[in-house]
Amino acid sequence: MKLPQEITDDVCTVLYAPQAPHVAQPVHLAVRLSAERARDMAATHVFFRAADGSETERAAFAPSSDRAHPGAMESAAVSLVAPEAVGDAGWSALLVHEDAEGTETIDHIAAFALPVAGHPVAVTVWDVPSAVEAGADFTFSVGLKCTCGCSSAAWEFVIRDAAGRNLARGRVGDVPLAGTSGLCHAAITMAAPEVPGQQIWQVTARPPDHTLPHACGTAPIRIDARPAPEVTLRVEAYDAATGAPVDRAKVVAHPYRTFTGSDGVALLRVPAGPYRIYVSGKSYFASQTQETVDKDLTIRAALFVDREFSDADQWA
Repeated sequence: MKLPQEITDDVCTVLYAPQAPHVAQPVHLAVRLSAERARDMAATHVFFRAADGSETERAAFAPSSDRAHPGAMESAAVSLVAPEAVGDAGWSALLVHEDAEGTETIDHIAAFALPVAGHPVAVTVWDVPSAVEAGADFTFSVGLKCTCGCSSAAWEFVIRDAAGRNLARGRVGDVPLAGTSGLCHAAITMAAPEVPGQQIWQVTARPPDHTLPHACGTAPIRIDARPAPEVTLRVEAYDAATGAPVDRAKVVAHPYRTFTGSDGVALLRVPAGPYRIYVSGKSYFASQTQETVDKDLTIRAALFVDREFSDADQWA
């Protein structure tokens, strides 16, 4: 096992991973002796001792395979479990050898500390509309997951505005989202800001106090509040060669977006004004047009197949 992190004292180098240990999670440890120290010391093994007195098994020194340290000796990796409290955790690496009678002698003790952090919490937000009507209700989804594997069932979260004011509280469900490992989720409905404009809200996880310590993960919610829709933009996407309707073509009149149905038709309710309208479909070149939409409007978008560049095209 490659241990990329290092702590060096005047005798040896302690190797460890991960870089940021988490409470109650394994920490992998080893010791490297330089070629000079390996010649001078009798130590043949190393073990590690935690502040609570727990110890690892003995790991023997063997020639290091690290070309950056020719002639060095390195122990096999062993593991300790980090304490269940956040903060600096003190450990010791004890370098030992046995005499002919089997008596163990400690040749060196390397004391070191590693900062132990709470379990990270991943916060995911999805299904936020690209634009919402100012003052109107809208719905989106929030998911919480402990990246160390703790269950996030029924964990709470809080939503705050840019000034840090609490806007809402919620709680995820007990069952992880299908296709995920441990992402418990909930749908939440809120009122958009009354004044049109862009805002960034923040959702913050609030794991319960009775579990292992967790970091309060956060994620932004980008809100684009717009005036009330006034007109309907109808887009009809069709294959330019066959005339067939194009299903699931993406229609964007920024910031509004939707997809066509099986009939090739998409409807967008938008405030009156000028829009650059993009229509794109799988395997098609994107189409764009500039329109001032001051009343209900229908646009027919002919989409051309985006075929691969062939040898005939290259030499034509």
